[in-house]
Amino acid sequence: MAKKRSNGEGALRKRTDGQWACTIMDGYQPDRMGTSICLLSGTGMRMQELLGLEPHHIAPDGSMIYVRQAVQLVKGTIHIGPPKSKDSARDIPVPPNVRHCARFLRNTATRFV
Repeated sequence: MAKKRSNGEGALRKRTDGQWACTIMDGYQPDRMGTSICLLSGTGMRMQELLGLEPHHIAPDGSMIYVRQAVQLVKGTIHIGPPKSKDSARDIPVPPNVRHCARFLRNTATRFV
């Protein structure tokens, strides 16, 4: 039997306003992995979307991420394809406290961030 989730203080709520990123950033490493984790937590984007990002999908000032593709696993092979659903192709505003992460990934990437 599955446990019921409480809606009280202990419940985990998804936040996309960058507040989780502040907590995570207190101990993150300023490398590509740490920066990616901060960006994921600050924007609420999916891991597959982050892995499919190319530098031109991030605004030069880091204020917006344009999700147009994602990584997909098809019959055991990794492909770049459309996002999870047609509504997943979207523009994600990046909170000011994690924009430096978006700029870092844009400026240090070759093909994919």
